Amino acid sequence: MGMRDFAGGLVVHGAAAAAGLAIVYEIWREERKKGPKESMKINLHINSSWLAIGILLLWVGWFGFNPESVLAFNSDVLVVVITTFIASGAAMMSTMLFWELLDRKTPVIIDATNGILMGLIVITPLAGFVSPASALILGFIGGPLFIGGEKLFSRVK
Repeated sequence: MGMRDFAGGLVVHGAAAAAGLAIVYEIWREERKKGPKESMKINLHINSSWLAIGILLLWVGWFGFNPESVLAFNSDVLVVVITTFIASGAAMMSTMLFWELLDRKTPVIIDATNGILMGLIVITPLAGFVSPASALILGFIGGPLFIGGEKLFSRVK
């Protein structure tokens, strides 16, 4: 079909989307059968230190995943490492910047970690095909995309 996918990113995210839709469909079926119920409220406390350690470990692991998808040890590996780092860093910065601009709230560690994760997700299918400048643009676009998605889906009950 003329489409190229680096590191299987489209396959992985497509499978995750299909699994998510299957879960939503199953919940919908159960609610139709038994009637809708409201879930009990659970106060969630996120430990910022563990969250930061977790995203750092994921980030380091991603630097093994993306470059090894080159399947050779040449100069392309270095470009993949650089594009991965730039996109994730740019997404982190744009997520924090846009939270500040939109909500006038000081960004916290969860905003930074979500930005890093968004940047990694955005760059994975493209890491072997884009330049570092393109990775910067992709990462910068990833922050507002994440915030828009979060605002949209947080309204859905």
